[in-house]
Amino acid sequence: MHQHEQTKVTNRLLMRTYWKLKRSMRSWLEPFALTPAQFQVLSRTNTEGVPLTKIAEAMHTDLSTVNGIVNRLERSGFVSRQRSTSDRRICYVKLTPEGKQVWDEVKPIHVEWLHQCYDALSPEELDTLQTLLRKLASHVASGENT
Repeated sequence: MHQHEQTKVTNRLLMRTYWKLKRSMRSWLEPFALTPAQFQVLSRTNTEGVPLTKIAEAMHTDLSTVNGIVNRLERSGFVSRQRSTSDRRICYVKLTPEGKQVWDEVKPIHVEWLHQCYDALSPEELDTLQTLLRKLASHVASGENT
C-alpha cells in the first residue's frame, strides 16, 4: 500500500475507533444523565474542590469549554463552585453529595467498560499501542507535521 493511502486508512481507523468508544461510553452513561465530557469533569473533581483551570488542563481543553460542562453539571446538582477566599480568580469545583453518589455508581461501571473495550489486546499490544499513540500525539502537538 502506498504511504499516502496507508496514512489515510490509519487516520480513518483511528477516528472510527474514537467514535465507537465515545458512542459506547454514551450508551452506558445515559441512565446517569451524563455525557462523556461531563464524566471527564466528574473524574477530575472531588469533594474538597479542584480549581477549574486544573480540570481544563487535565482534559487538554480550554477553560470556556470546561466552564460550559461545569454549568450543566451544576444545574444537575452534581457539582458546586466556590471562589477561593485568598484569590478571587480561582474557582473550585466540588462534588456535591449527589455528585459523589453518582460518581461512586459510575466509576466501577467505567472500570469494567474499559476492561471490556481493551481486553481484545494483550498487555504487550497495549504497551505498543500506548507507545505509538504517544509518539503520534507528540508529533501532532509539536507542529512537526506542518
